[in-house]
Amino acid sequence: MIVREEYAIDYSYREIILNNLKDIGTEMFFHKGDFIEFQFKKMDYVYLILDGKVIEYFLDPQGKERIILILSSGDLFGEISMIQEDYDQVVTRAYTDTKVCKINKSDLMSYLEKNPSLYNSILLMVTSKFRILMSQLYDTTYFDAKDRLYRLLKRLSIQHGVKVKEGRKIH
Repeated sequence: MIVREEYAIDYSYREIILNNLKDIGTEMFFHKGDFIEFQFKKMDYVYLILDGKVIEYFLDPQGKERIILILSSGDLFGEISMIQEDYDQVVTRAYTDTKVCKINKSDLMSYLEKNPSLYNSILLMVTSKFRILMSQLYDTTYFDAKDRLYRLLKRLSIQHGVKVKEGRKIH
């Protein structure tokens, strides 16, 4: 089995999405730990993170959180449930104090009709999330606990780390 040591995600979409969509919805604020959305809820809107971080997670049968994504400024969430017109499968909670913009589906679609180049950034965002989930699935399937932890920390350092003299610091 060949395992690639490099790992990269292109977050260039964040600034583009943020600059394009920040003014077309309703601004909302959530304190650290506040629930934003719950499982099994239909949504006809998306959220754009203006500032802060949110986590999306599943609850396992024992009620324990299983974090799947940590999202930051410029990320959208709720897009799958909105587009699929289906029930949300995850719980979304503010990981830090967070400011979001809640955008109705009709407003988003109208904006995209007038600005179709934004589809490229949204597609990059969705595929970036998919790549993260694929990495998690791959690690869970093929690696022991020690190697999974190493790979998780490596991914988090790339996704949420800042360069310091000693390397990268996750925050």
